[in-house]
Amino acid sequence: MPCLSKLFEKIVLKRLNNALAIARPNFLNPQQQGFKKHLSCITTAFNLQETIFHQIEQNSNVYVGMLDQRAAFDVVWHSGLFLKLGRLGVVGKMLRTLMASYRNLSCTIKINSHVSDSFPIQRSLR
Repeated sequence: MPCLSKLFEKIVLKRLNNALAIARPNFLNPQQQGFKKHLSCITTAFNLQETIFHQIEQNSNVYVGMLDQRAAFDVVWHSGLFLKLGRLGVVGKMLRTLMASYRNLSCTIKINSHVSDSFPIQRSLR
């Protein structure tokens, strides 16, 4: 089942990216590095370094702010996510399919041979 789920998610992601590229070509800032194909933290580090060097060459002050969002995906409110997707133009079957994939989510935790009781997942991303 996990293999089928991953395949399904890849197909949905590709279709979403294609739909958003057409409906909102400037949706992502060109400086966005995360979650883009062929980009990584190395690209981000290089861009930051070059920007700092450029500002120093221009005798400008350099200020850098860092934002750590590693836990951001654990607090995603599902209803808010679907509202924002709808506003971005994700509607119809695609939106209904995504909403259905989040309906009645539950989780169990297994440590060695011990398995917890099932509990509902109300926030986070698949």
